[in-house]
Amino acid sequence: MKTILVIEDEQAVRQTIKTTLEEQGFQVVDAADGLAGIEMLTTHHPDLVVCGIVIPECDGYAVLDALRHNDTTTGIPFIFLSSKSDKSDIRHGMNLGADDYLTKPFTDEDLLSAINARLDRQEAIAVPYQRDMKRAVDSLNQVAFYDPVTRLPNLIFLHQLLQEQLDRVQNQGISSDNWAIAVLNIHLSHQDWVARRNKLPLSEPLLRAVSARLKTTAEQNRAPFNGLVARVGSHQFALVLYNNDAARDLNELLNQLIADLEAPYEIEQYPVNIIAKIGGARFPQDGITSSTLLHRADIAVHHCVKSDDSVHQCYAQDMEAGYYRHKRLLGEIQSALDRGEFSLLYQPQLNTISERVTGAEALLRWQHPEFGQIAYEEFITIAEEARLLPKLGRWVVQTGCEQLREWRPLTLIPLQLSINIWQQQLQDSAFVEHLLEAVRQADLNPKQLVLDIGEPSFVAFDHDGIAPILHEITATGIQIAVDEFGMRGMPLQYLKTLPIHIIKPGRDLVEGITRNEEDALMTEMIIELAQRLKLKAHAKGVTTNQHVDVLMKYGCHTMQGYHYSEPVLSEDFKVILSGGLQQ
Repeated sequence: MKTILVIEDEQAVRQTIKTTLEEQGFQVVDAADGLAGIEMLTTHHPDLVVCGIVIPECDGYAVLDALRHNDTTTGIPFIFLSSKSDKSDIRHGMNLGADDYLTKPFTDEDLLSAINARLDRQEAIAVPYQRDMKRAVDSLNQVAFYDPVTRLPNLIFLHQLLQEQLDRVQNQGISSDNWAIAVLNIHLSHQDWVARRNKLPLSEPLLRAVSARLKTTAEQNRAPFNGLVARVGSHQFALVLYNNDAARDLNELLNQLIADLEAPYEIEQYPVNIIAKIGGARFPQDGITSSTLLHRADIAVHHCVKSDDSVHQCYAQDMEAGYYRHKRLLGEIQSALDRGEFSLLYQPQLNTISERVTGAEALLRWQHPEFGQIAYEEFITIAEEARLLPKLGRWVVQTGCEQLREWRPLTLIPLQLSINIWQQQLQDSAFVEHLLEAVRQADLNPKQLVLDIGEPSFVAFDHDGIAPILHEITATGIQIAVDEFGMRGMPLQYLKTLPIHIIKPGRDLVEGITRNEEDALMTEMIIELAQRLKLKAHAKGVTTNQHVDVLMKYGCHTMQGYHYSEPVLSEDFKVILSGGLQQ
């Protein structure tokens, strides 16, 4: 129902207008003077105003001026009533923003015609505007509360929706003897080892296919409320399950869910397989609020992802120590480099024939002030998550090059330094520039630097992706080694078409050559392949005399391992260079 404000000092006229409009279905409020009319504008928010010009307290022009200068009323249609017919009065009213002008006396038909015309015009203006505003609000809601890829609720919206459903569960007194609700955090990764190791993202079509399967599971588990699915991370989804049967086994449900999610997908006509790991938190055992349950499901899935044995686990308190350690290290690794907590150790590399030290591998270590030495795999994973590997890698290169310069007077032949390079470094557009700057500042021959690039990085980049990077590096004289060769499926043609100088068989293969016929055969084939391609072969993980004898028989060029020396501090490496390994 439309509301019309009538401001008129003549009571008979005001009453006649009010009666006429109420008979037509309008709601009418009225005032006898200008000040009262202005007050009613803000209290009643009318859809249209009919106002006399000559009225007590303040005239109609003042009322119109007040209406047009108030942001909440400025768009309200305004019709003047006047006994004046002077064109200058009409023009003055129109200049102030009046929409129409009725001269007394007027008929009911004149009044209704003027009012309906103005309301129709207002509707014609307002409806498209309101429609556009609704579209804008809907669009903002999609951005704020929904994942743009899957159109599922995001983590922010999930908190709200889940809490609403938890409140309903508690209010309805649903039995909680077993578990009433399970909040699941689902972590997905590629089944392919290389894709997992290099954190390759799941494609958008695959994410949409996964979300469709999760929605199907949610729909099958609707009662007592709507199924709830959300995307809460790049590789993570959330699913809320309800227990309608006290005897339902949650482990059985989770096993079935993993089987459903891991069934092969066909994405753009290619088969794709994924690995699913699930962390769960149960209501009410593990929490009674959305924040607690989602947080503890996150703890459970983190514990599950770190474990090689578990595919799903529900929250347990003893998981928290590992979770909070990871989060703490993730927060502290950014400043650990500035605090001098990182250092390099150096493991000697020897010529197989002369057993003279010809180089070293720089090995990064993190000595935490509270936790002590952090395992390499642990802190590299954390640095990768923090996107810190390019910065960390620059420090390793610069420190290693400076150390080479310091050792120069202690050896007759230039030493080579091997430095491990991570995929994030190769993706850094400034990587080569920083590399060359470190070599220049240390006044080194670029051939003294060997970059160890793991076989998974070659596969992750593919040939066309990594070739320009390697050509830019090797044009300077810096050498490239394929680390862990033979373990991750790099195409053999890469050895012919890419600028590679050294092949390093996988450490596990080398360590197994004296006890495993297959490892021995593969290591021998890799070394022979290097020889035929006029590349060098270098063996890591040499721990016994038997290893040395077998590798020499195969024709390996250089080697390193605990048989000769553990990784040592730079000062101890000086001793090795001065007096030999015996010292």
